[in-house]
Amino acid sequence: MRRRLVYSRLPSDIIHCVFSLALDLDRIHEPDLPLDVLEDHRKQLFRMRCVSVAWNEFLVSGPRYWPAVNLRTPPDLLKTNLQRAAEAPLCIYSTNANERRRETALDPLDKLFLLAFIGQVRTIRSNNKEFLPLWKGLLQCSMPILETLDLTEHNSWDMRSSESPAEWLSGTLPMIRNIMARGWQPQSNAAWLGSLESLGFSRPTIVDMNMLRILSQCGSLSSLRIEVDGWSLDEEVPTDSYPNIVLPNLRKLELEFDVLQDVCPLVRRLHIPHSAQRSLDIILAPQSEEDVEDLVHFIFPEGTVSKLPTNPLLQIHNLSRQPLRVTYTAGARSITFPVPERFEEWDLLENIIIVIQNRLNNPPFAVELDSPTNIQASTLRRLGNLNIQRIRA
Repeated sequence: MRRRLVYSRLPSDIIHCVFSLALDLDRIHEPDLPLDVLEDHRKQLFRMRCVSVAWNEFLVSGPRYWPAVNLRTPPDLLKTNLQRAAEAPLCIYSTNANERRRETALDPLDKLFLLAFIGQVRTIRSNNKEFLPLWKGLLQCSMPILETLDLTEHNSWDMRSSESPAEWLSGTLPMIRNIMARGWQPQSNAAWLGSLESLGFSRPTIVDMNMLRILSQCGSLSSLRIEVDGWSLDEEVPTDSYPNIVLPNLRKLELEFDVLQDVCPLVRRLHIPHSAQRSLDIILAPQSEEDVEDLVHFIFPEGTVSKLPTNPLLQIHNLSRQPLRVTYTAGARSITFPVPERFEEWDLLENIIIVIQNRLNNPPFAVELDSPTNIQASTLRRLGNLNIQRIRA
């Protein structure tokens, strides 16, 4: 009884503040919030409602606690959640089917019900293609406050749909700021490209002329992620005709390519501030030193003209899958690539590290082993002639 009296005496704004922190309400609309964290919000909300009748009544009566709407929620409960949200900005999302959640897409009546809330949708997130018909219905309408669109069109090349989400996007997206395109690309003439603050391309996709044209229109970007299978441009088109990509406001760049040589045609057209955080992840082991120096100069642009980097680190990752991977990090810059599987090709590994070290004026660096194994020890011995200051395991 005494605990309930203490709770009842608290000002409502303090209770709102405590509950908002417990539910991470400030993060609901963050464009890079993982979907599993977003789903944890729903579970935490349910747990908090079970604490007491007073807590339940307080949470149910507060629209601010109901912005996250999972489309796998049973239809009746979905409608109740939307009604509880009142006029709060909505984050509508869908996750892969699992556990005992609803396994089928919404029926037409449910779609019509959702259209009534279209003016409140600030965020759309989806990691599967099951709800594509619903997203199509929403995106073909005017969405006046939509800021974030994170959409999966397909997960493999053999699952491509007959039409792309790019064809659904209405020109009336005045507030769109964040796009994550998984398996698709926007149209390069979209009027809102110049307003984007973050943009991501995720597999399965390739760098092509459309992507280059898109990037050339995105002068306001502060964050860019490109995760692609390769490069596909007409060899008869001279490289001088490729558009220059100037991103003066970029603060963070993440690149993930299968083959090291495929990265160069992109970075040679890419102009970003020297201060931008940069990371490059190569999936397949390099087969030659071709283009290595150009890429190292791009990832570490200051080179020897500035002071030595702070705490450079070489990590040798012990992953369950082969091949072994290494990451060289200096400040806010990093390069990750696999160790060649054949020992006779390990000269290439050593030479890549030497190129990086030479670019940075050969600073002393640390080596970190996730969990020591024989192959990690062999890798480390191969690098024994370099300026290793200490080893951590």
